[in-house]
Amino acid sequence: MLYNSHSGNVHSAPQLSPEAKQSLEDILLIGALKLNGLSEREVKIVAVGGLAERVGALQVGRIDGAMLLGAQMLAATKLGFKELINFSKLPFEVSLSALISARSFAVKQPEITFKFLRAWAEGIFIFKSNRELSIEVLRKYTRIEDRELLEDSYNRDRDLIELEPLPSLSAVKSMLGILARSQPEAANADPHRFVEMKFMTELKKGGFFEEMKRQYPGAKN
Repeated sequence: MLYNSHSGNVHSAPQLSPEAKQSLEDILLIGALKLNGLSEREVKIVAVGGLAERVGALQVGRIDGAMLLGAQMLAATKLGFKELINFSKLPFEVSLSALISARSFAVKQPEITFKFLRAWAEGIFIFKSNRELSIEVLRKYTRIEDRELLEDSYNRDRDLIELEPLPSLSAVKSMLGILARSQPEAANADPHRFVEMKFMTELKKGGFFEEMKRQYPGAKN
């Protein structure tokens, strides 16, 4: 998270209006602010757009802080903004991205599910072991040409992504606990309902990840 001044306008998720602060991102933001001594009443959460729009809004002074990722963090830093909160160092475990499928599809189509997960997991090993290829892919899909920004984004992602991306029940429990602050029914939800451990567990037991480590020795956590 980056800040500009102290007047308190903070960016929210792009799809939300100021009257509808109920996304996980908003809840995480509010929790992070509380852990750093600020209440929700002391900031105004507003919607400004995607990551690029957030940097632009900071630059013109429309907002005073924004939740940023990867290349946008370095871009904001180069513009003179400072990091205020590092979410990865806060005392709760979260997952802001996940692979999602209907459980019925995964059960009925296990071969397709396994093929997809193998390809996806191998992509992680390629990403971690082939720096230049990965940076070129980032350049293509982010349309960022600044080499420094691309390398910074790659280095951050490489350190954060696990070689064995097994589902985390503890992360689901933590996220349900956070959601329960605004949606009380989440407190009693069973985390197993939201996680399918079978497929990645079978890949691990079958030696898939050990084979990937032999095939891509440069891939490290």
